[in-house]
Amino acid sequence: MPMSRRVVAMFWATLALMSLATTSCTSSHSGKLPFGAVDTVRSGSTLEGIVPVVGWAASEEGVQRVCLYVDRLLLTCTEDVHGLRPDVAKVYPGVASAGSSGWKIQLDTTTISPGRHDLVVQAVSASGATRDLVELAVTVAPPQ
Repeated sequence: MPMSRRVVAMFWATLALMSLATTSCTSSHSGKLPFGAVDTVRSGSTLEGIVPVVGWAASEEGVQRVCLYVDRLLLTCTEDVHGLRPDVAKVYPGVASAGSSGWKIQLDTTTISPGRHDLVVQAVSASGATRDLVELAVTVAPPQ
């Protein structure tokens, strides 16, 4: 096959593959994404010992759990997403669970090597919709 025909054939094959990749996205849930925030830990923080990671997560269908990842590895989850949050209810009055959307995870930094780490807090709605609430770059201090 001449070079120009090979180039054209490769172009169409690449275009077909790209079309498949962009049109085959399906969803395994039917609800809206959860949303929320972390109140206690900030990016750039140095953490040591037991650190309470506190925040809120809400969804129109309720939140099933909030999980904490360290360097993309699941560390722990909490299904106790029922803490009173009148501040959130005031801002989101149309979301029934907003007033009881608080959660808390205890991060034991002694189980993590000292140095820089990426923390991700993720919320999962009752329908299975998942959203990263925050990604934080933190430093874990060496044990004292």
